[in-house]
Amino acid sequence: MGAHSTDKFRATASPSIGTGWEDVANIYDGNVNTYAKRTNTTGTSATHINGFGITVPSNATVTSVEIHSKLYSANDDGYIWVYVYTDEGPTSVKAKEVVNGAELTAQYVTHTYTAEELQTALESKGVCDGDIRQLLNTLRVRFVMGDAGDKLLTLGNCRVYDNYVVINYTIPDYVLTLKATEGGTVTGGGTYEEGTSVTIKATPDEGYRFVSWSDGNTNASRSITVKANKTLTATFEKLETSKIYCGTEKVSVYCGTQKVSVYCGTQKLI
Repeated sequence: MGAHSTDKFRATASPSIGTGWEDVANIYDGNVNTYAKRTNTTGTSATHINGFGITVPSNATVTSVEIHSKLYSANDDGYIWVYVYTDEGPTSVKAKEVVNGAELTAQYVTHTYTAEELQTALESKGVCDGDIRQLLNTLRVRFVMGDAGDKLLTLGNCRVYDNYVVINYTIPDYVLTLKATEGGTVTGGGTYEEGTSVTIKATPDEGYRFVSWSDGNTNASRSITVKANKTLTATFEKLETSKIYCGTEKVSVYCGTQKVSVYCGTQKLI
């Protein structure tokens, strides 16, 4: 299986602003030097970053979803939870506490949700029937900032500077096997990802000609798209050549001092 990752996806739609938040747009425009801050000093409040518009190839299998966030908490009792959230379900898919306690320097935190974790969570909520692609189409990242226990957050001391999403996925590999009958060689066989365009070529040896591939195609060089395991055989046949003799001696033909070949139609005589 060929392993791939998407580019960094940042949101392309306006964020949802919860109670007690300021400058929330700063965490979806990709500017890592500005930030959104929680300004409410009591209770818990969330904001959503919406509209990531993530797509993967139709033949891909999603293996995990990575949430990358640059976060800061200057209060020993503050916490930040990062949720994977989808409109397809009534609640968030999964929550994880990523910052708890004083972090004097803003830092990137990465949490990876495996496809198995997400599928289990989705199915338990009756969402998507385990189809992760539906989650990707409606993905939100939800930040919850609040206090721990009965203590209050210091004003503005929890911040989100940046946020992006990376999707890891695989694409199936298939084997293209090429064979040749006597009288020639083939090139282009190997292991390829599904959907790869491959050029294959059949080359006859001297005294032979290419006839066809086993699927009936008569082009010695051709391009095919790999969609499954496939075997193709190139068939060659020996040319029946005539000879030119002087008595019992085979002769060569020259044009001036240049030795030339002689054909009858496409059949080489000498």
